Amino acid sequence: MAFLTPSLPVRNRPRPVLRWLALLFLGWLAVAAPTSVRAENDPAEVKAAFAYRFTLYTEWPTNLFAGATAPIVIGVLGDAPLSEFLEKIVAGRLSQGRPVVVRRCARAEDLAGCQVVYLRQSDRRRQLETLTALRGKPVLTVCDSDPYFALGVTIKLFIRADDSVGFWVNRLAAEQSGIKLGSRMLQCADKIVATPPVLK
Repeated sequence: MAFLTPSLPVRNRPRPVLRWLALLFLGWLAVAAPTSVRAENDPAEVKAAFAYRFTLYTEWPTNLFAGATAPIVIGVLGDAPLSEFLEKIVAGRLSQGRPVVVRRCARAEDLAGCQVVYLRQSDRRRQLETLTALRGKPVLTVCDSDPYFALGVTIKLFIRADDSVGFWVNRLAAEQSGIKLGSRMLQCADKIVATPPVLK
């Protein structure tokens, strides 16, 4: 089983075909069972799709939301293109019966109130500050770098040898955050670890 519906590599395809595949891909996001996708022309689009799909298989504490229709907020720190793709993907869609909102964040302080946080900072000092601010809070953290994952991020996205996108899960990080990852997500993970953060 994989996590998103697969799509064919589209490098060197004519633009009309690209548009058609993009629309088909977004349609799949709404209705398909999770399977894997290829990192096509822009990996940021694929990673954004995964970030949305993760909200469907994550359980937060029931008292975290102000009400039954309060939104799930995805904060993106340090990646404008990924934010743009996410905004397009979540527009008009629900996750677990809730609207999904994307928040572009420049500082760790901007992440307050987010249920999902995608981290893209490269400076290690800022990485440590951000993870320290989020530690122990019911937030699903996502990254695409080994250094961030080692600091205690819950999910790391990566590009496989066949150009598809996969992900690792740190089960301990999820438990310490007070969130629960669905069995379907865990079954789709390439690897599940339970390692404490390396804060040196």
